[in-house]
Amino acid sequence: MKNISSVVHTQIIKLSAHLSLRYAPAWLSYIFVASKIKVLADYAGMCPDQDYQKFGTTFKKRLININRFITSAEFAKHAKLWCGQVISKTDYKLLLRACNKIKNKKLRNAFSKTLKKINLKFKNSDKVILLTNISLLIKLNKKSELNWIIRFMLLHELIHILLSKNKINFQRKNSKYWKYDEGLVTYCDFWLQRKLFLLERKAVKFADKLEKWYYTYAIKFRDLLKNKNPVERKKAILRMYKKLQ
Repeated sequence: MKNISSVVHTQIIKLSAHLSLRYAPAWLSYIFVASKIKVLADYAGMCPDQDYQKFGTTFKKRLININRFITSAEFAKHAKLWCGQVISKTDYKLLLRACNKIKNKKLRNAFSKTLKKINLKFKNSDKVILLTNISLLIKLNKKSELNWIIRFMLLHELIHILLSKNKINFQRKNSKYWKYDEGLVTYCDFWLQRKLFLLERKAVKFADKLEKWYYTYAIKFRDLLKNKNPVERKKAILRMYKKLQ
């Protein structure tokens, strides 16, 4: 993980220069969690995925339906997937409330242990990245595949933190603006890979899934930021942010 963290740091420094943003290595703080725990964190953290929306569009409603969600096909489906998530201290309080509502003792205890680990991380950082422990989730033919997936998840979530620390967090204005956040992070991901030309193809490929918005809004940012220098890019993003009501 040390080598992966080093690569991620290098890429974030490069991205920071591209957008004229400040960055501190201490912002990288993460833990690996079981896939079921990651799903619960997404659910209680108000992830906008349609599968979660079925059980509530507000935290109060999701809290009421959490045990029905745990026994659902949607829960089982997402427990087979890998992804990352940034947890803030505000999110942490929501997760604590959700944990206390879980009837399944084994799952509640596992969630509680994870929350304690997150709380320890808060001593050094105000945001913690949760990464699905994919080594327990899927079988990979090569170790390099595992390293690539971890690097991808870690980088994606650290970009979220980088932007938020620089006061670029569209959901802070309104949760309905999550597409702007994910779109900008996806733009950054693809810029670092030098693959911005693939965004339209990705938008078509994921046309019937939540991820389509990642690519659709990444295209908006690609068009907004082209032919600009770093300072101009940052100002353009902040202007877009201020215009949204």
